[in-house]
Amino acid sequence: MMRAKTIEKIIRDFIAKELTLNPEKIGLEDNLVNDLHADSMDIVNVVTAIESRFKIKFPDDTQIPYEGYTLNFLVEGVQRALREKSPVRKAARAAKTAEKVAEEKARQVQAQVKEKRIELEEKIEERVEEGIKARRASRKGAAAKAVKEEEPVVEWEKPAQPEAEETPSDNK
Repeated sequence: MMRAKTIEKIIRDFIAKELTLNPEKIGLEDNLVNDLHADSMDIVNVVTAIESRFKIKFPDDTQIPYEGYTLNFLVEGVQRALREKSPVRKAARAAKTAEKVAEEKARQVQAQVKEKRIELEEKIEERVEEGIKARRASRKGAAAKAVKEEEPVVEWEKPAQPEAEETPSDNK
């Protein structure tokens, strides 16, 4: 990545050229509007030259108000933009995006699995209920069949006990 001093020199030269000033007279904290008397068109031209030279784009919200523009502000803005533009940053952003996509996909799959599990649990409950009903019906049917097929009850009579004969000892 480009060094801060190199970025500072390039931006200082752009400002000096646009405002027809000696680059050595432009300080890091000189305000472009208040100290260097730049108007909005001058600032737009400097920013456009910076964006073109460094192949970056300043966010729209950093371009206004122009009263806050200093050489240091522009250098820091370029450094931030270059860091964001770096391949490592791009890879990190891509990885983070891929991670978010994967997390969302995982949430969707989890929701589908949960939905399917609930559906299967309901089917199992239905089948269990059907099984219980079938078993009860089967038991009732078997009991009814047993009653219908039951053999007639034969009453069993006790065999008569022979009458006791008188024994000689009874006669005494």
